[in-house]
Amino acid sequence: MSADGAKTVVEKGKALYRYVKANPSKTMRVTSAVSGVLLIVGGISGVVNIFNPLGAVVSAYNMCASYALLPTQPNRPPRAL
Repeated sequence: MSADGAKTVVEKGKALYRYVKANPSKTMRVTSAVSGVLLIVGGISGVVNIFNPLGAVVSAYNMCASYALLPTQPNRPPRAL
């Protein structure tokens, strides 16, 4: 990676940080939705694994947790402690 490319990546990272800091509610909603979708995909791939029954049960549990996680998106930004 060239020095110009590294500077571009750093600038994009700083811009992302500023956006996340300015929009905490949207950031929480997006990260929660992404984690729920990843849990569903990981659960599906783990359930079809027939050689590890315990892993299939844990994957099924993860899928159930993700189905509970997706509809409970935060509607407001979290409060500071």
